[in-house]
Amino acid sequence: MKETSWGKEPFDLRLTILRMIRLFPLLAGITALGILLLWGGYYLKNVVFNAEKTYGASATFFIDYADEEWYVNAKYFNDYTWNIWLKSDQFLDAVERYLSESDYAGEDPKNLFTAEVPADLRVVIIRSIASDPKTATARIEALQKVLQQDFPAFVEEIGEVRVVDFQEATLNLKDLRMFRAFVLAAVISLLFAITLLLMRELTQEKIWLPTTLTDRFGLKSLGVPGEKAYAETARHLFAGKKKIAICGAEDGMDLDDVKKKLENCFEKGASVNLVKCPLADPEGARSLREAEGILLAVKAGGKDAKNLELLLSFLEQQDCKVTAATLWKEDRWLLKRYYHV
Repeated sequence: MKETSWGKEPFDLRLTILRMIRLFPLLAGITALGILLLWGGYYLKNVVFNAEKTYGASATFFIDYADEEWYVNAKYFNDYTWNIWLKSDQFLDAVERYLSESDYAGEDPKNLFTAEVPADLRVVIIRSIASDPKTATARIEALQKVLQQDFPAFVEEIGEVRVVDFQEATLNLKDLRMFRAFVLAAVISLLFAITLLLMRELTQEKIWLPTTLTDRFGLKSLGVPGEKAYAETARHLFAGKKKIAICGAEDGMDLDDVKKKLENCFEKGASVNLVKCPLADPEGARSLREAEGILLAVKAGGKDAKNLELLLSFLEQQDCKVTAATLWKEDRWLLKRYYHV
């Protein structure tokens, strides 16, 4: 038996690509399962089981400054300044006073107002968020009263505050970006599936090509089953041999099927003995020793190639020399595209 360092075998890119194409249904299945787990979990967490709902109300105010040169003072009235005012005790006390006149007395508005100043420094948009729509609307209404009735007295630069727009509370919809989440889950799942199947293919060391029997184990291969060269090679290697044994490389193989493919390739009158895998039935080695020629049938994509190495070692110890080897249940689609036959 040929001694080969498997770790030094060149990486067969063509075979790997063809095997990945062949495994596309499995690849698609793993990817779909990954999408279901990742994106489905994201959807359940953020949509189905998201019990936390918030409502937001807002109002847009136009500020008339007391000074005619309003822009001199307005440049200091930015987002930061407004948000400080909205959290000040003086401002919040005034808000709570107006809230106490409604049905929402006792609500603490602290940290529940946010201000935004767009391009025009005379315009400010203030929002309030609450767990129910009525509370959010009530807070904005109280805020409106503070700004129009009390605020000019707090800040001397403010002349008058007018309401430009008032939006009652609506449900806050989170920007979940479901499509992006789906694409991300698909990419992650696909990469995981490819990595998993590549590791599976590279670690299982299965035999798919007839040339692997020669390159890895030093066996004479009959070639691609069904091709003209296949039968001619069998005739040459088994010429003059009257006692032929067809041996299975693993248990459970249909050796009659192998025999039918080669029944016209042996000498006329030659006896063909079918021998089960000697690893499963060691006594079969006796029949192999009596044979003049041994054809080893290897199932394509069968057990790990290490199992074949163990079998060849056993046959060598039993003084059984393998004449030739052939693939059984070969993948015709893969062989046709690999060898272009």
